[in-house]
Amino acid sequence: MMALMAMLIAPHLEHNVNLHRALLLILVHDICETKVGDIPFFEVSERKTTKAQAEIRAMREIRDMFSDQTGQKMSDLWHEFEDGKTPEARFARALDHLEVQHQHNLAAIDTWELIEYDLVYTKTSSRCAHDNTLMQIARAIEDQAQQKMIDAGIDVEAVRKRLAGRPATRRTAC
Repeated sequence: MMALMAMLIAPHLEHNVNLHRALLLILVHDICETKVGDIPFFEVSERKTTKAQAEIRAMREIRDMFSDQTGQKMSDLWHEFEDGKTPEARFARALDHLEVQHQHNLAAIDTWELIEYDLVYTKTSSRCAHDNTLMQIARAIEDQAQQKMIDAGIDVEAVRKRLAGRPATRRTAC
């Protein structure tokens, strides 16, 4: 889904990106999870605390499974995505967050955990703030999620008030 989103959104970005490079970043961004496992954004555990180190070790193992050139290219792309400094990496990381919320919007609300109500308002905007097009998409996805919650009888104003009472560093963390 992220690759499809990249293809559809990239031509409309306020700040151009190299779509080919962004697609390569998207292709390799989750590769370490094949060894480490997927860890939910909101999980609080020892596994979450050591995730970055475990993924770096996994990337070394994956890199070493391939020829020098191919393995190094995969490693470089993965590190570029993780560092999030290039325009393509910022775009791919924004899509990573947008795609997760979009998938949640498609899922039944009874599959959502309570913390995911909060994430509707906190998880995507900070990753998309560097581009107006991405911010518009983030708002649209947030609006869909909010409507889903309203339709399910969830008091979205109570969710927003609870978030307003939290320290800003927790609200905007990604």
